[in-house]
Amino acid sequence: MKTMKKPCSILLAVILTFAMTVIALPVSALDGTLTVTSSVSSAHVGDTVAVTVSLQNNPGLISLMLSVQYDTTALELEQVEDLGLFSASPSQSTPGFLQGNDLSASPYTVLWSDDLAPQNHTAVGDLVTFRFRVRNTAAAGSTAITVSGSTDNTLDAGLQPVVLNAGSANVLIEALPGDVSGDGEITAADVFFMLQAIQNSLTDAIAAINMDLDGDGDTDMDDLLLLRQYIVDHPNGTTTP
Repeated sequence: MKTMKKPCSILLAVILTFAMTVIALPVSALDGTLTVTSSVSSAHVGDTVAVTVSLQNNPGLISLMLSVQYDTTALELEQVEDLGLFSASPSQSTPGFLQGNDLSASPYTVLWSDDLAPQNHTAVGDLVTFRFRVRNTAAAGSTAITVSGSTDNTLDAGLQPVVLNAGSANVLIEALPGDVSGDGEITAADVFFMLQAIQNSLTDAIAAINMDLDGDGDTDMDDLLLLRQYIVDHPNGTTTP
């Protein structure tokens, strides 16, 4: 009986070593990655920003839910375009992304599913484009659009959760001093809007970040006089302050 202890000990050591090796395999190697790319690096009030989401390292899936997080005071989601990465199949009851009804929601979600697919979809590439407009209420500075996958609704053919690493893009919102209406031009109409602001009659049509022409931190008659003089010097209008 004593002669069996050493072989058994060796076998047990081999089994433990193999088990430890399996446990040590990085789970992240099976994760997919969402890449988020903006059409512009900077924008002004009223500009359109197109953000495209791509899927890389797709481990295979039959359903996919994306969650889009952004600052609703800076950006307004206007359009969602499915880029057709996952083409419709006979088993797919709802081809393309199903979009949420409320474009103003943040996070905003879209869902794609092919629940009856006999095998995983493994395509990689561009998934969807979200188009935002920079709001008049936007503050100057960087704003982020972050896209992540929902593990509860992103599944493979075995109905196991698929992890998608989140991606994000940053857009620098810059002031265009004098463009009080936020239409991309500096015209006499901006004088009217600035006068409203000075009289405390602010409206949604006023781009607050564009009213401080002298850079003293507030909007007053000094800014209005500067705007009037600028328009006199540029009677045909301009897009630069």
